[in-house]
Amino acid sequence: MKINKIFKIIFILIVITIILLSQISRVFAASTYNQKIISAQAIRNNGINNFPESYKKLLQKLVDKTGYTNWKFKAFYTDIDWNELVVAENVHLKNTIIKDENNIYPDTWYCTCNQEGDKNYYCASKEILEYYLDPRNFLTEVTIFQFLDLSNNTDISVSKIENLVYGTFLDGQTDTGIRYAKAIKDASVASGESPYSIVIKIFQELGKLPKGEKPYIISGQDTNYPNVYNFYNYGAYDGEDNTKQALEYAYNAGWDTEYKAIVEGAKLLSSSYLGKGQNTKYTYKFDIIGTTKNELYTNQYMTNIQDPTTQSAMLYEAYEDNGYLDNELTFIIPIYKNMPTYVKLPSEQAGNLYYISSNYTSVYLRSGPGGSSSGYTNIAALPKDTIVNVLQIDTNGWAKVEVDGLIGYVSSQYITKVNTIEDIYKIPTDSDLPFEDIDADEWYYSAIKYNYENEIILGTSNEEFSPETNLTRAMLVTILHRMEGSPYASGTSKFPDVQDTRAYYYVAVKWATQNNIVSGYDNGKFGPNDPITREQLAVILNKYCSYKGKYKAVSADFTKFKDANKISNWAKWGMNWAVGSGVITGNATEGTLNPQGTATRAESASMLYKYCTKIK
Repeated sequence: MKINKIFKIIFILIVITIILLSQISRVFAASTYNQKIISAQAIRNNGINNFPESYKKLLQKLVDKTGYTNWKFKAFYTDIDWNELVVAENVHLKNTIIKDENNIYPDTWYCTCNQEGDKNYYCASKEILEYYLDPRNFLTEVTIFQFLDLSNNTDISVSKIENLVYGTFLDGQTDTGIRYAKAIKDASVASGESPYSIVIKIFQELGKLPKGEKPYIISGQDTNYPNVYNFYNYGAYDGEDNTKQALEYAYNAGWDTEYKAIVEGAKLLSSSYLGKGQNTKYTYKFDIIGTTKNELYTNQYMTNIQDPTTQSAMLYEAYEDNGYLDNELTFIIPIYKNMPTYVKLPSEQAGNLYYISSNYTSVYLRSGPGGSSSGYTNIAALPKDTIVNVLQIDTNGWAKVEVDGLIGYVSSQYITKVNTIEDIYKIPTDSDLPFEDIDADEWYYSAIKYNYENEIILGTSNEEFSPETNLTRAMLVTILHRMEGSPYASGTSKFPDVQDTRAYYYVAVKWATQNNIVSGYDNGKFGPNDPITREQLAVILNKYCSYKGKYKAVSADFTKFKDANKISNWAKWGMNWAVGSGVITGNATEGTLNPQGTATRAESASMLYKYCTKIK
């Protein structure tokens, strides 16, 4: 009996252990994140098509409005659930908003705890936190700069930096005689961060004082820490002693010259943020980069929830003033699981809901459907993303709306209907190839990938494969010659149109002719620059197969191809082999072979891929 009881106890303990391990495994799995940033391929509308529908509409509207077709948008699929994100960020004093005589927002923007962090910065409410967390609220010409890839560093010169800091305390020399602009350029090179971002970070932390008025923290005049400088307020926390904390940090770090403080501080910030993938103003604020839960939500640079938006305006101004807006700029924009259909400014509005979608800070609610010259007056200023109930649409270009008990009119161009369709979180496929014109969803992707990796067909440039461009006869022969290791061929070419010994295909055509792989046209010419047809390609591959000693007799079933009768007599043998061997499969949807149609680079890659994998 005792032995049986012992076995029962052991059995129960084993069961409990299995259950606990299973629960631990589930917890661990739930806290592991498969994060992926999708490249902004040109073929996918510079990345716009990689986003969920609500993002896609806003980004397309942005490009259509601004005309910035060089901007690229990388979709960052975070694998983070929206509700988890909100809970993790909704911690007292983790996010604050200013409240003083010049900045008083509605009570709904502040937490009911009424706690103050840094002076005049109070704990933010859950509702306003959600608003600032939702990237869709900031996909406008200016505010999108909080998603600018700060490591995507345009070659910004020292003179451009001088323009940016002109008239400010950074307009001048450091204590060692080096211009601040040069120090900032050196900091950018050392850290990998945009110099504009570095300048704006300094202004955000220390204020934008005029020339000759240095902020105290870089004055070098502190009694306890003389000749110590901290341009980034690094090491400071919210509270009255933050300046002391920052100077103590700088002292321990050895930042005893302004140049060193600028350069070494930038390097430290880069390793702490950019080096961990937090390379936008948004991710400096919200730590959403990580593969496990303990890597998330803690490494944030600032508590002010409005900082990313404020700095985005400063970044935009810097790029605009220096003529960089038309450059290729890359934006990395987060996407979360189970996002709500929309998150606008806190509101109790109901009805036919629209939101203020102007790029302006606010839009006036008017007493009637007319502008300033109409005699109607302003009732209130409605901030961007304010929810309104539309009572009547398009009255001479104006909409009659109700908001917080007020009824008035807003220009119809400044309102947009709120999104009501829930996005589907689905990570699109991304290409392993360097070509921006090759989409991983295309039918030819595997074939081109094989050709590229085996150096059979290369790109037309480092960034493009040109899949729809026609392959020429000379190109195909050169490809086969390269597959053979580019052997030497003696003598001269027999073709009158292949006589230039400097031509890239000259030796290849001689080699192919001598080995009975090509024979040319009836007129005696080869036609090196002629686009190759599908039946020509099949015949040449057939002869190449015989040259390699791999030929096997096959019989093709042409009954399923309605245009099989269009195969030229001289090409029937080669097409029979190509179809019977599976080198050509035709268009299954249309039931055609298109034998006399020109073969694109994608089609040629497909045929070579099938030849290499099925025969070679």
